[in-house]
Amino acid sequence: MSRDSEQPEKPETPAEPTPPATPPPAQPPATPDAPPTTPPVAQPAAPAAGTAAIAPGQGGLAIAALICGIGGILTSWCCIGVPLAIAAVVCGALGKTEAERRGAPNWMWMTGLILGAVAIVIFVLAMIIGVATTDFSRLNNP
Repeated sequence: MSRDSEQPEKPETPAEPTPPATPPPAQPPATPDAPPTTPPVAQPAAPAAGTAAIAPGQGGLAIAALICGIGGILTSWCCIGVPLAIAAVVCGALGKTEAERRGAPNWMWMTGLILGAVAIVIFVLAMIIGVATTDFSRLNNP
């Protein structure tokens, strides 16, 4: 007898399907005392390298007063410095009220105001010295 005839062939039954995986347990309902779960919020990026961040509450008029004051003092010997110095004084005076309202530091508007006033004084002194030292009699006679 042959070996094949001794064992009747059994039809292979397909393997039983596995039950679907159970979903993860749901979070328990939030109690009124528990804080709500929210995903973390991304923080804003830092300023790029080489740029200066403006301090919170610092007004634009104070910055304008400082820049105009520096420009006015550097060019106070010529006519370009006069408009810059006047702009520094005006922006400094307006920046004072803005800084008081916002609670910003005083150094920026005050520095611009002082530099603008000094630039005006330098220009006026340069004009007085220029007029005082000019020999006007030589201008009429060629």
